[in-house]
Amino acid sequence: MDDKFFKYFDPELTTEEKKKLITELNTDSVNKKEFESYLKLWSITAFTDSNNDDLNIQKEYSLLTKNISKERKSNYNNEEAVVTLRVLFQFAAIGLILIGLGIFGYFYLKPQEEIAYNEITTKTGEKVQIKLSDGTKIWLNASSKLRYPSKLDGENVHVYLQGEAFFDVTHNKNRLFQVHASDLNIKVLGTAFNVKSYPEERIVETTLVRGKIRIEGKTNQPDDFVILLPNQKASYIGTNSKLIVTESVSKNVKDRSDDLPQIQAIASRNNATVVLSNNVNTIFDTSWKDGRLDFVDEQFSTLAIKMERWFGVYIDIKDPQLKDVRYTGTFEKETIEQALHALSMSLPFKYKIFKDSVTIRK
Repeated sequence: MDDKFFKYFDPELTTEEKKKLITELNTDSVNKKEFESYLKLWSITAFTDSNNDDLNIQKEYSLLTKNISKERKSNYNNEEAVVTLRVLFQFAAIGLILIGLGIFGYFYLKPQEEIAYNEITTKTGEKVQIKLSDGTKIWLNASSKLRYPSKLDGENVHVYLQGEAFFDVTHNKNRLFQVHASDLNIKVLGTAFNVKSYPEERIVETTLVRGKIRIEGKTNQPDDFVILLPNQKASYIGTNSKLIVTESVSKNVKDRSDDLPQIQAIASRNNATVVLSNNVNTIFDTSWKDGRLDFVDEQFSTLAIKMERWFGVYIDIKDPQLKDVRYTGTFEKETIEQALHALSMSLPFKYKIFKDSVTIRK
């Protein structure tokens, strides 16, 4: 093979000269096949940094061609020069491939440490308190499930809730604590808040006691969030196809007016109703963790659901009119029979308790 084969790799060769050279090489099938092999090797080495003298293939090529020229003048065989250049190119290509595989293996194939999670599930009538390694306290209400990481050494802590829980998160400016409940993500740095997200109710309620939290929808939109301040409550209803926003937060509340357009954005994208309440008495939403079941102007049908979880029973209200009766009160150490007796004093009804089932009639 003559010098024409190597001219293609000369950086000073013009486009027209390359076209002419390729046409000549294609006339010989043997030359064409070997030329294609050299092109593959050259393409592998072409990505090296031209500013790095140690890895500059073009400089190495120029030096090699000069040496080959000198060797030929010293009566070296042309075929030996071709073999020498071919071997050098092969070693360069193999070396770069090995380096690339090593980098790929380090970043993509090295074993990733999996995050271990703990899971706690409570039954009806059962409540538990959890203390995480950083001092964060979590109260888990009845009929609830919580998943949380066993180690809190990362920049992001993800907790998954189904049911109701009260969080008192230890402040850490270098870490983001996230609670995932139904279709919402709640992000905090350090704060105290209550989250209720029972699947059968299809509503997520978040009540903030202290600090500030950011409630996000799962649409991955940058403005899909609500900022909640102390004594405020956000109720997210994800079952409505109609786009409605009920805004009960005063537009004069400090640091709140700027969030109003963002609230509208959440409702329009998530096909849900977002009800925001200001100056909420947080005691009624969080008293359960202190051993009290508080209810204010509560419909009997809604109160019955809370009583089921509280006392660990099933309540069947037979009369539809009784379901709309409203009650205000507190249960603390009462039994289910004492609680039903107290409720029946304001509006008489009959009840029958059989094991874990309660039947109520007018």
